[in-house]
Amino acid sequence: MTQRPAPCDPGGPEPRRLILVMAYDGAQFLSLAGPCEAFSAANTALNASGDSAAYTIAAASAKGGIVRSSAGIEINTSAFSDHEGAQPDTIIVPGGAGIRSVMADPHSLAWLRDIATSARRLVSFGGGAFILASAGLLAGHRCVTHWRFEDDLEREFPEIRLQRGALYVRDGRVSSAAGASASLDLAMDMVEEDFGHSLASRVAHMLVVPRMRPGEQPQISAELAAQASSAPRIAEAAEWIARNIHTRPTVAGLASRFAMSERNFSRRFRIETGIPPARYIERARIEAARRWLVSSSAALESVARRSGFSSARHLSQTFRKVMGTTPLAYRKAARASASPPQQARGHTQRGKAKEDRESPA
Repeated sequence: MTQRPAPCDPGGPEPRRLILVMAYDGAQFLSLAGPCEAFSAANTALNASGDSAAYTIAAASAKGGIVRSSAGIEINTSAFSDHEGAQPDTIIVPGGAGIRSVMADPHSLAWLRDIATSARRLVSFGGGAFILASAGLLAGHRCVTHWRFEDDLEREFPEIRLQRGALYVRDGRVSSAAGASASLDLAMDMVEEDFGHSLASRVAHMLVVPRMRPGEQPQISAELAAQASSAPRIAEAAEWIARNIHTRPTVAGLASRFAMSERNFSRRFRIETGIPPARYIERARIEAARRWLVSSSAALESVARRSGFSSARHLSQTFRKVMGTTPLAYRKAARASASPPQQARGHTQRGKAKEDRESPA
C-alpha cells in the first residue's frame, strides 16, 4: 500500500511550493517537461478557481547556464549554489543518458544530499533512481526504475527495495516512476496529494490524459507487449483478446478465428510475444480485473464476468496467484492510495470549499 508523506501545515497563508528539478546534459526531456507541465497546469487551474498559484518550478544544474537534454533541446538552468539555504518542497531527479556522469560527480551528489535534508519529497524518474541511490537517498526504500534498468539497479544497489514492473511507487517522502509517461502519472498523483482529486482531475483534462493510472499498473501491459509483434495476425489476435476478454477466449477458438492450426498459432504467438497464448489470456484477464476493481464498485461476480473469469472464485484464486493478494484487498489498497486524506492538504479554505462543491457525492 502506498505510503504518503504528511501534508504541510495549512495554518496561515502558504508560500509557493518550490519544485526543484535537477538538470544535466543528456537528461530525458520528457521526464523534465512532462511533470513540470502538470505542476504548471495545476497553477492555471488554481488561478481559474480564484486561488493563488501553488508551485514555483526551477531547473538547477551543477554550474548553471545551458544544459542540453536528450532531445537536443537546451534548457537554461540556475546553479546549485543559487539555491543554497533553499527549502524546496519537492526535488525531482530525471533519468537520461547522462546519469553516469552525475553519479561520478561528488559535487552533484553532495549538493543533492544536502538539499534533500530540507525537502518534503524526493522524486526520481526512470534512471534518476541511480542518482538518488548513488547519493545514499534510496537505502531501505521501495522504488522503481525503467524495466530495462531493473537488473542493473538491483545489482548495483542491493540496499534498495526494487518494485519490478510498476509504473510508480511512493514510499514515505521518497517517490519514483518508471520514466517518461509514468513521470506524468506520478506528478498528477502529487498534485492530488497536495490539492485533492478534483484539482488533479482538472489537470488531467487540461493535459488530455485519458485516465489517471495507479502506480501499481504494469509498465508494459499484455496488449502493448503484443502490439510490438511483427506478425500482423498475431498482433491482431492479441488486440482482439484484450478487447473481447469478457467472451472468455480460448486458444483453440483463437486459432480457428485467425485461420491457423492450434499448434502453429501457439508456436507463433509465443515466438512473437514471448509468452504462450494461454498465459497472455490470463494476463489480459488480470489487467481487466484490476481496471474494473479500481474504477468501479461492481460486485466481485460482476468483475469476474466482465474480465473473462468463470466465477468470482476463479477470479480470486487467479488474482491471488498472480498478484499475491485478494481482489478486494487490492481494491481497498488502490482506493486508499488514490483518495486524499481527510485532513487539509495545504490549500486555502476557499479552494477547499470549491473542491467540496465540485466533488461527486
